[in-house]
Amino acid sequence: MFYKILSGLRNCALVVGLLLAGSPLSAQSISADDPGQITRESKATIVVYGAFTCPHTKQASVAIRAMRDKYGRQLAVEFRHFPMSRESKDLLPHLAALAAGEQGRFAEFHDALFASETMPATRGELIVLADLLGLEKEQFRVDLDRPQLMARVEDDIRAAQGYGAVVAPTLFVQGFRLQGVQTEQVLDTLIGNAISTGPATMATVGTRSGER
Repeated sequence: MFYKILSGLRNCALVVGLLLAGSPLSAQSISADDPGQITRESKATIVVYGAFTCPHTKQASVAIRAMRDKYGRQLAVEFRHFPMSRESKDLLPHLAALAAGEQGRFAEFHDALFASETMPATRGELIVLADLLGLEKEQFRVDLDRPQLMARVEDDIRAAQGYGAVVAPTLFVQGFRLQGVQTEQVLDTLIGNAISTGPATMATVGTRSGER
């Protein structure tokens, strides 16, 4: 049955190398604190184009978190920004996560956003969350307004559209493009197959995590 799933998915597969072509990555690793170490050890990759205010992306994050917990350092996971709109309520959580990344805390902030019962969507709410997580509040405030962070979000939006993403979430698992919420079974099938057959080909996943 698993191989039938794989066969069907191959019809929409993209070459992972193409995913990395062009502009530098504007994403953040949610694999571990040391993305370089994850890159060397990982045998499978997930790239997520997601929106923090999208309930489907939040649902997908549960399955992805299960894969992170199951495979640990064998799996590299990278989040790219594909907000539902350019309105402040949809953009600010992405900018806040990137601001947290400036302090090396992107993964923690990403997880905290999706763990929230109600998504923090105002500047004040996001600053409170940053404070609760122990981030340096004044630096967070300053970084939240940095135009470079907005540019990174715009880069991801353009890349997502270029790779054929039309909905959030869109996942690329070992080059297979999966649109919408995916079950743990589908992800586990692709990841398990990749780990059993060889190392990940996406060699630079997450290398910009925490880059300033």
